[in-house]
Amino acid sequence: MLFYDRGLPLSRDAFLDACGRELTGSDLALVKGASIRDTEPASPTCDVLDSWRTWETSLRNHLVRLRASRKGWDADTYLRESDDVYGTAEIARAAFGEGSPLDGEEILNRARWSRVNELEAGHHFDVEKLVTYHLKLQILERKSSFDKEAGSKKLESVLQTRDGVK
Repeated sequence: MLFYDRGLPLSRDAFLDACGRELTGSDLALVKGASIRDTEPASPTCDVLDSWRTWETSLRNHLVRLRASRKGWDADTYLRESDDVYGTAEIARAAFGEGSPLDGEEILNRARWSRVNELEAGHHFDVEKLVTYHLKLQILERKSSFDKEAGSKKLESVLQTRDGVK
């Protein structure tokens, strides 16, 4: 089992290697195709991945609208075709309203984790369970990759450059 507030129990590569020893080619392709970054329809797919991609695209579209509005840009240029999923607008607003990018990312990561938990329901010993496990590993990897000190320095540098200090 994976827990959001604990570290990675194994690397994604180790997980995929184990899957490669046990799964058929098509099932392995499905598990490998599960990505928290890729929202485009892919083949092969399953209901869990389709639901994940729709939810993630809806969330990202709401973030695009908020960011574009702040910059005075036309959001339509950046939006992806997707159904609007209930709750994603609130998640985007909460993340966007945080005082720091890291705090905003924490809201997004926790929301993603919660969504994968919902998608995992009813899947115990099937390939979709492995798909959700792979998605969760990626969320944990993303979370563990954040370096608060380096991020603070980068943000300060960007803000100084933007304000003409540098």
